[in-house]
Amino acid sequence: KEQQRIMMFQSLEFLIFFAAVSLLYWILPCRLRKYWLLVASYGFYLSFTPQLIVYLLGITLCSFGMGIAVGINRKKAAGLGRWTLALGIVGTVSVLLVVKYAGFAARSINTVIGLLGIQATLPQISLMQPIGISFFTFSAIGYLVDVYRGKRQEERNIFSYALYLSFFPIILSGPVERSTNLLRQIDHPTEIRFDTYHIRRGLLTMTFGYFLKLVIADRIGIFVNEAFANVATQPGCFLALAVAGFGIQLYCDFAGISYIAIGAGEVLGFSLQKNFAQPYLAVSISDFWRRWHISLTSWFRDYIYIPLGGNRKGKARKCINTMIVFLVSGLWHGAGWTYIIWGGINGLFIVLGDMLKPVRLKLIQLLHIQPDNAGNRFFRRAFTFIMVTFAWLFFRADSFQQAMEIMHRILTQWKPWALWNGSFWQLGINGANLTVLLVSLLMLLIVSLKAEQGKDWRDLLLKQGYAARLTVYMILIFSILIFGLYGPSFDAASFIYVDF
Repeated sequence: KEQQRIMMFQSLEFLIFFAAVSLLYWILPCRLRKYWLLVASYGFYLSFTPQLIVYLLGITLCSFGMGIAVGINRKKAAGLGRWTLALGIVGTVSVLLVVKYAGFAARSINTVIGLLGIQATLPQISLMQPIGISFFTFSAIGYLVDVYRGKRQEERNIFSYALYLSFFPIILSGPVERSTNLLRQIDHPTEIRFDTYHIRRGLLTMTFGYFLKLVIADRIGIFVNEAFANVATQPGCFLALAVAGFGIQLYCDFAGISYIAIGAGEVLGFSLQKNFAQPYLAVSISDFWRRWHISLTSWFRDYIYIPLGGNRKGKARKCINTMIVFLVSGLWHGAGWTYIIWGGINGLFIVLGDMLKPVRLKLIQLLHIQPDNAGNRFFRRAFTFIMVTFAWLFFRADSFQQAMEIMHRILTQWKPWALWNGSFWQLGINGANLTVLLVSLLMLLIVSLKAEQGKDWRDLLLKQGYAARLTVYMILIFSILIFGLYGPSFDAASFIYVDF
């Protein structure tokens, strides 16, 4: 959090930078474009952590060299290829483990040592964490595995590979790109054509991301932060709203930065992975995780769950593999026990849902329930939202003790009359802000329901006449400029997922 972040996506500096990069990118000859993007990407990264770029360079060189070795050795002998792959993964991931988790491991071991009454402690390690390290490390590991599996040839152009890991729209917080997608496009620059339709669609996608972030997420964040900062004085109904609000805040914040990244990539002619698919319209926890942070969830599936055996080795092994994946997912999000508990809760929900599925199907049959009718889907969506929100409590809480205190106050100090006695307005949200928030959430709901029906508002809009398109453009832009949160309290470094 001490790092410089003058070029976060919502800053004026980034908009000027992006416009200049895009303009020169399309002017340059095709063969030079990736080199320009590489220079721009490293310049972008240097604006955050110039002294820590050595980590990006180190992981790039290590995984590039090991990728060549994996590609050569797997053709000689399967065993040799596996050992080379293992060495490459260890070398790549070791930096992430030391930088992000060494301090957490030392604190946890010291706590256990203290409980055992042993008079000894491990030294505390506190290293500055390079921004985006979790994302470009996972992309590098995915590349090594893809080469080993024969899904792609080892990359021989260091500049192409360096751009793959450092591509500026995604280096902050994803999507976690695959070599079979982004690196393939970098390797075939002649396939990327100047297309005004995709440029306009990309700019619309970016604008929608800014709307989610600045108009919705940051506005909800005022209430959520105030409630979590003063748990002991809040009635249970406020805390329940704050936990639910955090789930929406996190979605709009992270989906917002994902839309900006994907839109920026589209302006530059690249097709990046979709990262969200209306997650709060999910009808089960499993369905939720097929829709939330899709690039990371699919990464865990392909590179951890399936290699562990997936669901191919019996029910018990499937449950264990599921729990491992979600515990690792929790740890990936943060070096703290609350994140691990959050991951464990989601894994447990999925395991229980899988175990109880035959019972649920039997009840549906006995009670003659139509699984796909509107009423049943509404109930399942509401129940899923409640379960997901419960898990978010541990994700947001500063400590396990705070999470327990919030749960206790929700159960014992509900006090619903606080919603009408004026106390709510003391949490930073006034009537005007609440109106803007509710209208914005209604717009998001309409867009999500249309997307659920297979109708993308961007494609529908771009098919309209000039006057209709211009009207919507102006409404979106002025909504962000007028209702987005700026001013003295504006924090240009406030994208939540950047810190993961």
